[in-house]
Amino acid sequence: MGIFIINDDSINKAWSGENGYCFSMKDYTLKNANDIADTDINDGFAKSQLMISNGYIPYVKVSDVEIMRAYINSINNKKLAANFEKVSDADYVDTFWKYSNAYPEISNGYGDFENKYVKSKIAEWCRENGIEYK
Repeated sequence: MGIFIINDDSINKAWSGENGYCFSMKDYTLKNANDIADTDINDGFAKSQLMISNGYIPYVKVSDVEIMRAYINSINNKKLAANFEKVSDADYVDTFWKYSNAYPEISNGYGDFENKYVKSKIAEWCRENGIEYK
C-alpha cells in the first residue's frame, strides 16, 4: 500500500471535466477514466463495474458551482446568501464573478477558500475509500 499525496496535480484533477479521473488501488495514482475504460463496452454500468473489478475507483469531482455555493454560505451574509439561493447552477459562475467585482467580501479570500475546499473534499474522499493520504 502506498500513500496518496494531495498536491496541486491531485487538486486540479478533482476539477476534472465530464469524464473525470479514476484512482488505482494498485499503484495509488490517478488515471484519466478515458484511458482505462474498455471502449468496447457500451453499458455505463458494466464499464464502471469492470473498472472497479480492475482496482479503479472514481476520483472525487468538485465543480466551480459547488465551491462558489460553499463560499457564499461561509461568508455569513444572509442578504447575499438569499440573493444567490435564487441563482441556477447554469448562471451561478457568471453571477458569482459579477458580485465579486462589486463586493470585496466575496473577492477577498476566495482563492484560499477554493484551494482549502477542494483539499478537504479530497481528504473526505480518501477517508470514505480507506485510502491513506497526506
